[in-house]
Amino acid sequence: IEGKHQKQIRYPFNPKPFTLFRIFLRGFMQPIFFKVAMFLYAPAQVQGVEHLKNIQHPVLFFSNHLSTADGAVIYGALPARIRLRLAAASASDVVYENDMPWIKYSRGFLELLFPIFPFVRQEGQVKSSFVYVGRIIDRGFSVLLFPEGRTSETGQFQSLKQGAGLLGIEMGVPIIPIKLADTQKVIPTGPEHPVFQWPKRHKVTVTFGKQFTVDPGLSYREATSFIEKQMRAV
Repeated sequence: IEGKHQKQIRYPFNPKPFTLFRIFLRGFMQPIFFKVAMFLYAPAQVQGVEHLKNIQHPVLFFSNHLSTADGAVIYGALPARIRLRLAAASASDVVYENDMPWIKYSRGFLELLFPIFPFVRQEGQVKSSFVYVGRIIDRGFSVLLFPEGRTSETGQFQSLKQGAGLLGIEMGVPIIPIKLADTQKVIPTGPEHPVFQWPKRHKVTVTFGKQFTVDPGLSYREATSFIEKQMRAV
């Protein structure tokens, strides 16, 4: 990341999902959507809820990544006071640069419901995504990210991208690690499966770990290694 040319910001910051009016609307929509979706497709065993009691926004939620169902499962497992002020990073190449009509027309709904925001994964563009995260943090919102960079095709934990360490140091907020299990059985992943497909019902597990902070004196590489150890320990 360091020392590499960063291109012009591709996605200007959109403040609309973070207004009080949108939070108010979310308060009505989220319980219906997430509770019903989890009841129908992903009944969850939620562990580590005691680690959420004293959380004060903003924080970073770092989760392993098994399926496109992961974001919805995590939101459904969180108490309202946290999920109402939680934004979720969404791979720009999957959601914001997808020409499928129903995806294009659903972005506004997803930005209201979650809300999602574009996170550019391509080399040379990640800096602008980190700036976007910083602006969300500055508004008092927490952020959900999947620092492995993409879904695991094997179900096993993957090494984190170096950007995890940069975020942990530069954002200056606590990190709450999350471990998901079996969400890939709700919406399978891999080259043999379409990106968007109808979910199948399966029990899942969501485990919240203890919050931690990253020593700002570490290098980005050292910070990434530290964060990965904390996530693997959940």
